[in-house]
Amino acid sequence: MTNDTLLEFLDREGRSLEPTDSDRESGGGAVVGLVVTCPMAQQTSRQLWPLDPIGAVSNVSRLASQPWKSVEDNRVLTPDIAHLTHRHELETILVVGHSDCDVVADAYDEYVATDQTVPAGVEARVEPLVSVVREAIESGHVETDCPQETLLARLVEYIVTRQVEFLVQSESVTATIAGYVHDDDGVYGGFPDTPYLVSLNGERDVETLRSRVPEGRDVAVASVRS
Repeated sequence: MTNDTLLEFLDREGRSLEPTDSDRESGGGAVVGLVVTCPMAQQTSRQLWPLDPIGAVSNVSRLASQPWKSVEDNRVLTPDIAHLTHRHELETILVVGHSDCDVVADAYDEYVATDQTVPAGVEARVEPLVSVVREAIESGHVETDCPQETLLARLVEYIVTRQVEFLVQSESVTATIAGYVHDDDGVYGGFPDTPYLVSLNGERDVETLRSRVPEGRDVAVASVRS
């Protein structure tokens, strides 16, 4: 992805801080859910469990679904998400990544080619992802001996799980936190365009996650990291 494209998506980030009119009509105006998605993703995540299907939901668009920004080498909540967590008693937050994410691919490229030159605005937003990619690979949590498509999906899943853990550990967040990866191209082995639950309040074990899903709820659970 070009730097100009990245800057275009940066300009679209974080614009929706309050529920839409349709959200207010269905939920009475009190925000109970938040969905953090990548502006490059095309899927809708409003009905994903454990969101309340009749509650008002706010959507925040962040590159690669990042709920954080770097401040003096520390990760803190982005202002738009911090605003919502302080203003509303959020019951649920979803972090939704997608398997064919160009932003994560760019972060990986920057990790393996450290001589890349990118604009300062892009660097500030991508660097937290580069550090998570570095952590994923150098810790051995994500193996790179696989097709590029699988590697990218593994990195996206790892990043989503770390984002969930970050929100769980945030003092201002008391909501249930779920992480999903929207499978753009069938890399999870099923049908494309399927969202997969990969984390719930920091839990990542597939069988444990399946046991947490209420009976009667159609939720796909899977992992490409193992």
